Amino acid sequence: MRRWFTCAALIGAAWLGITAAAPTRSPKPDSTPTKASKPDRSDDRAIDLAIQVMDALGGKMEWGAIRGVRWISGAESKGRSIGVPRRHSWDRWQGWHRMQGVLPDGRAYVIVDNVIDGRARAWIAGAAVEGDSLLPLVARAREAWREDSFWLLMPYRLQEPGVILSSAGDTTVAGVEYDRIEMTFGPDMDRAGDRCWIYVNRALHQIQALQMLPKGASGPPRGYTFEGWTQVAHLLFPTAHRDTMFAETLPGDTLRTNIYTRAVQTLEAFPPREFTAP
Repeated sequence: MRRWFTCAALIGAAWLGITAAAPTRSPKPDSTPTKASKPDRSDDRAIDLAIQVMDALGGKMEWGAIRGVRWISGAESKGRSIGVPRRHSWDRWQGWHRMQGVLPDGRAYVIVDNVIDGRARAWIAGAAVEGDSLLPLVARAREAWREDSFWLLMPYRLQEPGVILSSAGDTTVAGVEYDRIEMTFGPDMDRAGDRCWIYVNRALHQIQALQMLPKGASGPPRGYTFEGWTQVAHLLFPTAHRDTMFAETLPGDTLRTNIYTRAVQTLEAFPPREFTAP
């Protein structure tokens, strides 16, 4: 049976029930992230690194100039899709988010919600969903937004209000130098309680790997790549995230779990009915 693809399962305690393969090459043991006490403000070195990352993405002015983003999120492993992909549209200026796809029974759905004020509406097979039936759909859309937007947009979130960045030293893997940043989130943010360790290629100022310890999770952090960097207009976006770090895999490798983003678009304006109709 087809099922909804939920990235939450990838990041939550079960992580899709798939154990990440041991990386072919990993940071030295003395560079493994630890559960040190969390700071309440970003440090200067980490802020400087975040500025370099944003400049390499295309620049803060270019990012601030776009009205919104569209993309398709999904996952695959061993050459087979995991669940059903979904398409997102996000109006950065007014907070509207649209998610659409296909239910397990083959019916098309559209869910529209506002990530700022919480307003929401939904349609299944073109018919409006109302009352108590709307609530689980909206909850699913908001969880999908939380997870899917993270993989695509995390590099742009480093300087977001509420994000706390701490320099976590550096490491060298396969001759490549990486600066490390610990990223945590304020209590009012959608990822409050999660901890991330970001690996920035020092020469390119580009995020190329991530370790994450979700809120409440035990054990070592899980590692994922940030690769498949694609230029859209004047901005760069990561489009593939394999469940390993620094592994020697070919771009077409299908053995590892890959959280992907496809058909990325940046928009200066949305069609009038983008957030008001199916």
